[in-house]
Amino acid sequence: MEITEIEMELIGDDESIVWKETLQKYEFITETHSTSAVLGAGGPAESSLTGSAEQQLRSVRTEFVKRVSGPVLDGLLDRLLQHTVINQEEMESVKVIAERAEKARDIIDMVLRKGNESCSRMINILGELDAYLCSQLQINSVGVPT
Repeated sequence: MEITEIEMELIGDDESIVWKETLQKYEFITETHSTSAVLGAGGPAESSLTGSAEQQLRSVRTEFVKRVSGPVLDGLLDRLLQHTVINQEEMESVKVIAERAEKARDIIDMVLRKGNESCSRMINILGELDAYLCSQLQINSVGVPT
C-alpha cells in the first residue's frame, strides 16, 4: 500500500475539529531533515538559508504564503505592531482581509518593503510563534532582539 496523502486534524478542547489539512505526497516528501532540525531543537537546521534576513524572506515568500496558519498570522501581526515594525493603520488594513493566503502575502510584502532590520524581526518573531515553520522554510535570523 502506497501512501499518497496525509490528512491532519487539530482537535480543540471541546473535541471539535479546529483545523484540518490534507497534504499530497509531493508536499510532505521533499527533503530529509534530522529530528532536531524538524523539531527546531538546538537552533536552525544545518541547511538553513544564508544571506540577509531580507534575502531569506524574499526567497521563501511563496512557501510562507502557502504554509503559514491563520492563528500564526494573527500573532505575527500583534507582535510586529508591538515591536513597531508596522503601525496600527497597517495592522488594521491587513486584519480586514478574510483569506489567509492574501493576508500572509500582504504581511510579508509589507515587511519586505521596510528593509533588512524589519525582516530580521519578523523572522525572529515567526521563530517564536512557529519554530517548525521556520525550520521547514530554513530561515533564521540573529542580531535583532524581539
